Amino acid sequence: MYFIRKSYPPYVRELRLNVNGNLVATISNNDFVAVNVPVGRNTILLEVNDGKPFSFQMPIDRAEPKYVILTGDVKKVGQAMTGYREFTVYLNWILRANPVSRSEAESAVAEFGKRLE
Repeated sequence: MYFIRKSYPPYVRELRLNVNGNLVATISNNDFVAVNVPVGRNTILLEVNDGKPFSFQMPIDRAEPKYVILTGDVKKVGQAMTGYREFTVYLNWILRANPVSRSEAESAVAEFGKRLE
């Protein structure tokens, strides 16, 4: 299974990718990883620094390549004054995991000068 991460804010160094409770890879901006995911129903968990993890179920029916593009965004949802000339800004981080075809995956990695193997 290929996980493709496009660059998006916040520009954290890496996402930690867990499959069924095991850390299997880390993914940087504009990069991809290929990991073995067993046939059956699998829990995929993505963790970013100390942020709230994002998890989803990924059923694998048979041993064939699957492709997921990871994208996201950050939206400002508020701010508060916490002291003299000090503000706390509240952000909402959105992460999307979209299954795509091989041709869509190839186009995505070509944007950052790489090729699927």
